[in-house]
Amino acid sequence: MNSKKITTDKNSITKEDKLYAFWKYDQPPYVLGGIVTKIREDGKVCIKGFAGSCFTPLQILPLEEGRAKQKEIDLALKKYKNTTKKAEEELRSHTKQLSLKYTLTEIGHEHVNDFLKECSAKRKEILDISI
Repeated sequence: MNSKKITTDKNSITKEDKLYAFWKYDQPPYVLGGIVTKIREDGKVCIKGFAGSCFTPLQILPLEEGRAKQKEIDLALKKYKNTTKKAEEELRSHTKQLSLKYTLTEIGHEHVNDFLKECSAKRKEILDISI
């Protein structure tokens, strides 16, 4: 994709110019983008849908080129999320398997059986009292 160099010089942009800008973001996809509504004197861009917020652009492209780049980023983010989700499911599966496996010794089995008998006796006692 050939990127035309777009200057952020306010005087070189007319109202007819349709631009798309990207700026840094601290979470995946690590950049956000949107349609430029204004380029301020300090070089920051104001973006449609982000009222009250202006950003320091990483790149400003013609609208259609920016939208195409945004689609690429969206697809990469979708792939990232799917890969992350699969990795998390696999990790949880391993963790679950580890937490569900118990090996009791003979003495352990006796303790568990004794505990279950006590619980059963207490349950019967409670039910008899409430009758």
